[in-house]
This record gives sequence, C-alpha cells and structure tokens, in this order.
Amino acid sequence: YSLVPKATVFPILVFIGLEITAQSYHATPRRHYPALGIACLPALATLVLIFVEKVMYDPGLLASGANPAALSESVAGEVQILRVLANGFILTALLWASMLAAMIDGRMRRAGIFFLVCAACTAFGVIHSPLPGSPMYWPLQWQSGSLMPAGPFTGSTASLMLGVFWGYVAAGMMLIGYELFHPADPAHQLDAENSGGEP
Repeated sequence: YSLVPKATVFPILVFIGLEITAQSYHATPRRHYPALGIACLPALATLVLIFVEKVMYDPGLLASGANPAALSESVAGEVQILRVLANGFILTALLWASMLAAMIDGRMRRAGIFFLVCAACTAFGVIHSPLPGSPMYWPLQWQSGSLMPAGPFTGSTASLMLGVFWGYVAAGMMLIGYELFHPADPAHQLDAENSGGEP
C-alpha cells in the first residue's frame, strides 16, 4: 500500500463506496429506506469526530499553548455527544436500522428487543462509549472515575450516559408493552414480507 500513490487509491475507494451505497438501496425494500438513512448517522458522526479531534489535538495548536481540556462547557458537551454517537458506530448503525425496519413492518416487540440490546451494549461501552478510543467498561465504573485520571464518568458525562441508557430501556419497554396490548396483524406482517421492493 505504501508504494501505491494516494491519488490512485482514493478514487477507487470512493467508487467502491458509491457502489456499496447504490447496492444497499437496490437490494432493500423501498419501505425500509428510512432505516438505511438512520444507519448512516453514526458513520457521519464518526467522520466529523475524526476531523474535530485532528483540530483539537493538532501538534502545532498544542505547541502554541492551546488546551483541548479548556473548551467551554457547551462546546465540550457537544464534542462528547458526538463521541458518544460515533463510538461503536458499525454496531450502532446495524441496531438502529434493524429497530426502525421492525417498527416499519409493525413488529413492535422485535423493535423493543433491539432497543433493549442497545441499552445493554451501552451499559458496557460496546456502543456509545464516551471515552477516546472507545474502550469497554463495567457499568459500576460509570461513577467511579477509575477509567481515566480525569474521571470521565462524573458530572455531565455520567448524566449523558444514564440518559442514553434509560432512554433505550424506556423505548424498548414501551414498544414491547404496545404489542402486548395491540397485537400485530399477521396479515400485515405477511404482506410486508412479500411486498419486496414496494412500499
């Protein structure tokens, strides 16, 4: 790879990416297009985070005395939200697309289970880890500050993670409860399975 000019490799990667995107929409029923759209959000967050962290930790900027830890509270919070959305983006995209596709098909219990899986993954840092590098952790470490010297699971970060976790749990339980009291119409589900690429 080091012997191949970047100017040659990048157009090939762009073409492959466009072809994969086109095939995704070609092979997916039209009614599930929103699920494909929501699956792109974590990947876009990852792309943005790469450039944000390049700027924040640029050697020239640090040499001039800039301190990334001195960001204002609002900006630091926005960067943290971006990191939470970006970390574990591949699994997040799969789970989000699956839950939305299930909701579109009227399978609320299945969608609720996907929400609960997201909650479990969030609790252990499999997705939405707020730490640089996206390491996993035990739920009890949320408040301990033992993961990093700065104590990442304190204050606003702990509140953010608790909000994400309980948000998933609440959404999952509501969807499961909804199907218990409003059972899905089997005919509607069968029609959704057999409709192919039609809405």
